[in-house]
Amino acid sequence: MADANIPAKERPAYGKDGEWYQCTAWAKARWREMGYKGDWNGHGKDVAGNINRSLGRPNATQPTPGAIVSFSATKYNSYGHVAVVEEVRTLPDGRIQFRVSEMNMGDGNPNVSSPMDSAEAGLPQEFKDTRWVDLGPGQVFAPFPK
Repeated sequence: MADANIPAKERPAYGKDGEWYQCTAWAKARWREMGYKGDWNGHGKDVAGNINRSLGRPNATQPTPGAIVSFSATKYNSYGHVAVVEEVRTLPDGRIQFRVSEMNMGDGNPNVSSPMDSAEAGLPQEFKDTRWVDLGPGQVFAPFPK
């Protein structure tokens, strides 16, 4: 996994200005680590769609290992969220879940409806790599280019 504690002098390679601890910078760093040479822009909710458009393909609705997943905006976070799919599983009841690696998913503030709804800048200790997410509405996937 990419190091969430990359020294400040090296951070411009992963994000511009105050972007480093944002979810978009983590997703870029992880895809670069996986060998992707391209770049993208946009808020978390737009990243997967922007990547798919730039590659001339439709949005995917199913997770695959290595895919970017964009989560739609919420009441408290108009920017949405983006993460990288690391693993996919089907549960005995037929539900599909995927494990993501991500940064700045939120601080678990009980005053918002879910941890992902916090738009505060992330800290290194907020890096997560073991959260399982149910496949559901408001998710768009950009499979890793082959």
